[in-house]
Amino acid sequence: MSPPTDECSKSFETILYHSGKFGSYQRRVFAAVSSMHVVCSAILVYTTLFPVLEVREECIEQISAPGNASLYMMLENGSFINPLTCRKYVANDLGLENDWVFPPWIYPNNMTYSRAWIYYCKAGGLAFGFISGGVMSDNFGRRRTTYASFILLCAAQCMTGLFQSLVAFIVCQFCVGTGAGCFILSSLVLVIECLGHDWRDICLCLLPWWTGPSLLSLGAWFLRHWRHLAVISGLAGAPLIGTYFLVLESSRWLICKNRFAEAESVTKEMIACNCKPVPDMTSLFDISRACVLTTMHTKKYCYSDFMSTRRLRKATVALVFTWLPGCMVYCSLLRRLARLTSSVYLGHVLVFNSASVVIGSAVLINKCIGRRWCMFLYAMSTGLVSACVLVLHVTNDVIDQQMVTWLAFFANLGVTATMTLLAVVTLETFPTVIRSMACSVGLLLGLVGYIITDLLHVYLDPFHYTVPFLVYGALMTLVALGMLGFPETGRTPLPDILRCRHRKLCAHESLNLRDAWTT
Repeated sequence: MSPPTDECSKSFETILYHSGKFGSYQRRVFAAVSSMHVVCSAILVYTTLFPVLEVREECIEQISAPGNASLYMMLENGSFINPLTCRKYVANDLGLENDWVFPPWIYPNNMTYSRAWIYYCKAGGLAFGFISGGVMSDNFGRRRTTYASFILLCAAQCMTGLFQSLVAFIVCQFCVGTGAGCFILSSLVLVIECLGHDWRDICLCLLPWWTGPSLLSLGAWFLRHWRHLAVISGLAGAPLIGTYFLVLESSRWLICKNRFAEAESVTKEMIACNCKPVPDMTSLFDISRACVLTTMHTKKYCYSDFMSTRRLRKATVALVFTWLPGCMVYCSLLRRLARLTSSVYLGHVLVFNSASVVIGSAVLINKCIGRRWCMFLYAMSTGLVSACVLVLHVTNDVIDQQMVTWLAFFANLGVTATMTLLAVVTLETFPTVIRSMACSVGLLLGLVGYIITDLLHVYLDPFHYTVPFLVYGALMTLVALGMLGFPETGRTPLPDILRCRHRKLCAHESLNLRDAWTT
């Protein structure tokens, strides 16, 4: 059974068709949000450059040899009868240069440091940001939530480099996580709601977030100082705050909130920026107003509204069976790629930038076969690639660990394409009034999968090296089946209305409502 026709959405899609599905205004919004995502992703991977330090000792011992010659031997962590010189140095597990400057609490003589504390505090901040950001974006606006959270993100990152205390560092990273969580979901919704259906997948999939870790690695290689890197990465977002005056509030959200005068003003500004006239714009706005007034109550929506219709209940179940296992596999493979190269900087560049190629191919394929079947194809192919570890085991007596690492690399490409398209489908499935909260649920499930990754390594690593990959393949098969629970959204208007069963008025009756057209 097909869902009821959303006249509000159809009217706005008609406006976009005439004014430009990706005109000057949409390009302006995309450029601003893309730049902010680069800064956000760079800040999020900042703490991955904090290693575990260990004190080591090197000694040189002189051994007499015939001919009055002397042979010097350098031994590490050894015992000597008559050592001549010894030196102690601090080594790290990431292979960073010895001239790196780290905060004082990270060194081995400080027993209070634990990388897990920073890891879980930032994850807690992200969870809080996802939950609160979804509610704020759907009830207070996409634009204000996006820029307020971005300011919090950059300010907290700058403050990270200003304090010497571990407690202050953890608090700042919690705020970084909160700001990043709010910003990611609200900015994605802000972009998708101003685009035509032909450009939604292109713009969201090709947001250049992967360049952030590469730029941070370049800065880390050049600066080699934790404080300088934190302050500069935070200040990099300061000029982008000025784009607040170039980006307008979502017209779809304003209409659904019964703020019709503001919605009409924003839409006219968008049309003027695109320099393309829209015939019968007044009639199209009248249709949108009548649809909102006759089908929805004016209220604050919450997460319980996901259960209001059968279609939304089915999509919510699909969220659970796709986001959770998909992010578990993605994060597990990403952890295995930490030693893809001997240089942590080159590893970041290779792992994150290679994703852009496969994401581009996913955009092209989904144009031909649709979103659902494209995600199904990539998820199943990832499962098959993971199962190829059995072929390696059967055909090789001795398995090179580098071969297993590269197998994880290619499997990670498929997962990246799958999860990117999943984010697009999640935003396209749920209506405007709860779209941000739906995105927050998906991202929160992904964060839970990220945390569960630790348990996967604890319980799977003691087994044979093929067992983790077989588990990854099984989980991606579950993801592929879960994808079929979503509706096909590729060539459909973006839904706006969440119909209330007690609000079914005839279109002409809304004319008699007080201030119906001037609210």
